[in-house]
Amino acid sequence: MLGFATTKDNPFDDLEQISIEESLWAIFPNQGLFPSTLQETTANIYSKWLPSSDYEVADIPGISFTKHNGTSENVYSEIWLPVKKKI
Repeated sequence: MLGFATTKDNPFDDLEQISIEESLWAIFPNQGLFPSTLQETTANIYSKWLPSSDYEVADIPGISFTKHNGTSENVYSEIWLPVKKKI
């Protein structure tokens, strides 16, 4: 799913507006070659961080933010993973 964050009403007739409930988020900032740095960070979250943490993924959509500056050289991104404490 692709989208954009807003606090206003949906300004586009052809886009569905969803609300994401309040949650606990693990936020992973990353910067580098796009999209490989973002992909590597995502792989590390699921293969290294998540198994060794006290958290599991919550059942709501995750968020990825990318600030693309027109080149693929040094792009800033954030991966927001909704989490909950393991039971």
